[in-house]
Amino acid sequence: AMLDALDNAIIEVRQRTLVFANSIVSVQQAYEALRSAGWKAQMYHKGMPFEDREEVLERFRNGQFPILVCGKEITRGVDLPAITHVIQYEFAGNAYDHMHR
Repeated sequence: AMLDALDNAIIEVRQRTLVFANSIVSVQQAYEALRSAGWKAQMYHKGMPFEDREEVLERFRNGQFPILVCGKEITRGVDLPAITHVIQYEFAGNAYDHMHR
């Protein structure tokens, strides 16, 4: 279902898509599934060193890849302009987290 949604969502390279998952393991699984299917994506989760997370965000902002697989920490004070699509790999555990995705 996630891959079908991406096929319909990403038409131009300039479009930016967030794929939300609930845990580090789920972020890694979604990332691997996307990469295996040939999608250009990166992951962002709280288990990554701060410097790596910052580098991934900068590359995403610059359009070096169209898909960012992430956990809820991306919604906490991170400025990501021009997000065109949000895909729920897993639904949020509560209404508050869902609203901020």
